[in-house]
Amino acid sequence: MTLSLHFNFQPLPEWVSQPLLAYDRALARTPASKLTLLCIVMLIMVQKIYGMWTTGLDDTVGEARAWVFACVRKYLGGSLGIDKAMKEAKTQFAKDFSQRQASIKRVTRTLPTTSNSHSDVLDLCKEIAGINCDYSKGQYSGCVYHGDPQYTEFINKAMALHQWTNPLHAAQFSGVRKMEAEVVSMVVNMFNGSEECCGAMTSGGTESILLSMKAYRELARIEKGVTKPELIAPTTAHAAFDKAAHYFGIKIKHAKIDPATCKVDMKHMRSLITSNTICLVG
Repeated sequence: MTLSLHFNFQPLPEWVSQPLLAYDRALARTPASKLTLLCIVMLIMVQKIYGMWTTGLDDTVGEARAWVFACVRKYLGGSLGIDKAMKEAKTQFAKDFSQRQASIKRVTRTLPTTSNSHSDVLDLCKEIAGINCDYSKGQYSGCVYHGDPQYTEFINKAMALHQWTNPLHAAQFSGVRKMEAEVVSMVVNMFNGSEECCGAMTSGGTESILLSMKAYRELARIEKGVTKPELIAPTTAHAAFDKAAHYFGIKIKHAKIDPATCKVDMKHMRSLITSNTICLVG
């Protein structure tokens, strides 16, 4: 089966009409199946070019680099020593952990069939605590923020008073609701927010970043109709931004930083902004 298409190129100059006539004849002799395949290929190329235009060249180059690296690692990983280096890193990682856990006397891999006494449970807790780092001496920045014994005792007493409260049931545990509302109000005031501002309690920094990125995504979708959200963050930003992008289907673009000052390159960050940008990370 062939598809015949003929066009009138006579009004055009000869140097233009002749190549078009030759192309027209070749097209007329081409089977419909090949023409269909050609159209599909051309549509894919147009889509790729449009993607480069909307997302920026840097982003496209980054995706191409990642694809090439993935192929090299998959097919040439052994010959280039990548697999060996990965294996050595995993072995060293396991060794570092096993050295600290060497003092463990008991390892429980299945659910016990009988219960343990309170004293047995406390003994086990003490044994497990023995393999932790000694944070009382400091030197663990970003890991433990305060290790003073008196302060620890104070926190334990405060926590004991609310040990069995459930924030999910605010009507039954209005005291917890009061504390949460006051903390949110304090933060709102710190950022000069109005009475219309609100907030939510989280379990830590990572969850805070995750929820804020989800909020930005939903805000952009509802108010601006953004269906392909993009997030711009410096290469030195917290890893939770990458995690949020992965979880919530957000495309993350990494802005370069000045190696001398570690400040973000504002010119590069500005070039990454598109109509799909939902948030800029400082």
